[in-house]
Amino acid sequence: GINAEYMGFDMDNSLELQVKDDVQLNTQINFGECGGAQLSAKRNVQTVEGIDMTVGGGVKNGLIQATFTLDNSKANLSLQGEALISTQKDGSDEYTVRGTWGRLSGFFREVNDQPTLEVAGVYSVCSAVNVGVKLETEGSGGLAASFSPSTSTLLALSTESTGLWRVGFKTVAKKLTWAGECKFDEYDRVASLGFETELPSGQIMKAKVGSSGLLAAALQHKMADQCTLTTSVEVDSANKWQSRLGLKLSYAG
Repeated sequence: GINAEYMGFDMDNSLELQVKDDVQLNTQINFGECGGAQLSAKRNVQTVEGIDMTVGGGVKNGLIQATFTLDNSKANLSLQGEALISTQKDGSDEYTVRGTWGRLSGFFREVNDQPTLEVAGVYSVCSAVNVGVKLETEGSGGLAASFSPSTSTLLALSTESTGLWRVGFKTVAKKLTWAGECKFDEYDRVASLGFETELPSGQIMKAKVGSSGLLAAALQHKMADQCTLTTSVEVDSANKWQSRLGLKLSYAG
């Protein structure tokens, strides 16, 4: 696709609780410069066959939050939307909608009446080669290409109108996945390498190291049939060894 980056890490501290079959509560607390708290709930809505929809609402970082999701498997269409409404007279409101339709994807955001629109599409030249185009408001955009020499290996290259280039790869060997990426422009060059594997105990472990000084690791442990615990740590050795810890508990029952 457009972005070859891989191996993200959940660094939030959140609790997800399935109250009923169609209702889910979520609480989340983030610490640091981007700290905040969230308390929200979402509920599945009964629709026609083949269409799944949820609506939700709550409070997020002091803003009133409203969300929705819609998935139509027959039309291969998926939409996600979020509105953040400020209770202050001089506060800013934010509206976001993301969607995919087949090989087309779109992103729309409006903050303080300033809209941003992005549209991307992917075309398969053959079974092993895909090319992509991304267009944004104000005429910016990007091009991308990916090549799969085998079912277990992916090579990707992309460039953006800002002058940013990305080169990445991903390969799978049994239960071990390796991924790497190099981003560079006329000012900076950053490389990263990560892996994901399933341990003999059944736990999922991820690790990532970056040339910018980033060190990250995460461990996912299935405590029971309905309960999963994820612990993570991230260290920025290039910035006074700043660190973040994450703990996420997911329960559905």
